[in-house]
Amino acid sequence: MSSLIRPNLITKIILCSFIIFSVNNVPAQNRANIWEIGYQPYVPNVYFDFNHGSIEVNSIDRKLLVELTNASICDTTGNILFYTNGQWIANSIGDSIANGKKFNPGYLTDFYTSGGLLISQAAIAISDPGNSNRYYLFYEKGEKFENIEFGYTDYQPFHLSYSLIDITKDNGLGAIVNGYKNVYAIEDTLMLGMITACKHANGRDWWIVVRRYDSDEFYTVLVSPSGVSAPQMQKIGPVIKPFDEITPGEVVDVDVNDEAQFSPDGNHYAFIVSTFLVHLLDFDRCNGLFTNYRYDSIPLADRGGNATIGCAFSSNSKFLYADSYRRLYQYDITQKDFTVTRSTVGIYDDKLDKPVTIYFAFQQLAPDNKIYMTPFGGSNFYDVINNPNLPDSACNFDQHGLALPTYTSSSNLFKRLLSHQSQSCS
Repeated sequence: MSSLIRPNLITKIILCSFIIFSVNNVPAQNRANIWEIGYQPYVPNVYFDFNHGSIEVNSIDRKLLVELTNASICDTTGNILFYTNGQWIANSIGDSIANGKKFNPGYLTDFYTSGGLLISQAAIAISDPGNSNRYYLFYEKGEKFENIEFGYTDYQPFHLSYSLIDITKDNGLGAIVNGYKNVYAIEDTLMLGMITACKHANGRDWWIVVRRYDSDEFYTVLVSPSGVSAPQMQKIGPVIKPFDEITPGEVVDVDVNDEAQFSPDGNHYAFIVSTFLVHLLDFDRCNGLFTNYRYDSIPLADRGGNATIGCAFSSNSKFLYADSYRRLYQYDITQKDFTVTRSTVGIYDDKLDKPVTIYFAFQQLAPDNKIYMTPFGGSNFYDVINNPNLPDSACNFDQHGLALPTYTSSSNLFKRLLSHQSQSCS
């Protein structure tokens, strides 16, 4: 067993209470125009509204508290349809969705109180390719996991599940379709969170992507008018190990706090899993397979004892941004060797956060083509990359660039905006 200090269940809960919320990938066409942001009980919540072109920040009292796990989706005019924290689903007026009883039951659903599951990117909502009135909600839960070989107890997802929601039910407030609640799309031990989705090259169907636990394997699931297909598996890239199974000095990634993103054009995929490696792959939207794996290792001088945590692509799919707690980097992924293009475009200024050190955390491209970055801890500011399509300092990074009406946690603002361009598949 590693001599490193293990982030056990309680440690993870304490940590994740500061790195809350993951609003998940939905397509363009106004589907991502409302972001439900959360913090904790007895603190007003926040939502972002992009329906008028630029961001509007509002406070709101909401029954469903949003901490880390969060998925939501709007209709094509930008009105919220439903959202979830992994424990229950709220409809457009904030009440529990019809037929939502016993949604996502399990150890962590019962263990976590009020604010939902504390797993980053553990849920995602997409439109049904075969029915404009229906939506798929994919999600994970955590069950107790006994690792006999290494001698520890943890929690881990044993399934990727989904429920099908018909928004015409319950007088237009939506309901889970009978027989389509908590259906298993994948039955295997999976990494915590990192559920992502990408439009198929046909512009209609979806690829859902997750990683297999303690492996170098990806699962992809095709969602088409025929329904949810059987998963396909691919080995590529590094083995992502549980924290307990690494040895001191080993240069590997660990399954702790993770973020994954597809580029807006759907042709690239990046992920970060809490060490100092930035991973990049190409993605074939026709067959759902990854190619051309490469990575960059953050220089020792920039690490400062802090892990990498967040990433996002620019709207033109040319630049990838990745951050550690104290540094924000830009990469030009159009270059053959993206590692040589690394440019430091932001350095954490702790004077702005005195007396509490906040740091950088998760990132997300927004409908206004800016990238918003959450703080690692409660704060009433978000950081902003104002012009992410421009190189180097012209990207105009502004620490504390977005003021909030109340405190929020370091939410993983995960709403991917795809270009929706169709392409032929040979």
